[in-house]
Amino acid sequence: MKWTDYPDASYYKISIYPNDHLVTAQYVNQRVDGTTFKVEKPLQKGEYRWKVEAYNGEDRKLSESADQITFTITDGG
Repeated sequence: MKWTDYPDASYYKISIYPNDHLVTAQYVNQRVDGTTFKVEKPLQKGEYRWKVEAYNGEDRKLSESADQITFTITDGG
């Protein structure tokens, strides 16, 4: 996953939520120090949404993605 650098952001928090309430969210408020994130835990088959929040060096939230981006896993583990 990749996003555009936000001005004055020191780090980001990414969250990936499954649309199926029976599936446990693997990534919630995962700290990321750059503008890319590699999913290392397998995601189950299904639909997901993700969002990114930008924070400054004082842990103050600067911004968040306007809309949660959706994607589908067709062959998950």
